[in-house]
Amino acid sequence: MFIGEMAFLLNDRRSATILAVENGKLLRIPKSAFLNLIRKNPHYGIFLSKLLAQRLLRQTQKTIKLSSKLNELKSIIEIPDYISEV
Repeated sequence: MFIGEMAFLLNDRRSATILAVENGKLLRIPKSAFLNLIRKNPHYGIFLSKLLAQRLLRQTQKTIKLSSKLNELKSIIEIPDYISEV
């Protein structure tokens, strides 16, 4: 599992919260070391790209579902325009 990839790429602080079901190990990989790993092993970069693409796809699907539900609600009740613009 890779955690903090967005913060890594955006030079931002990590915002994820993790809860483990069982015991595990957490490895902190400094940014410079990770960049060196990607340079030497480009498939790590491809893995990271796929991970982010999957996350984007899931979020897009959720957004489409929520938009559809909002449109259904708008047909039943009056919803102010500023809410549907969000």
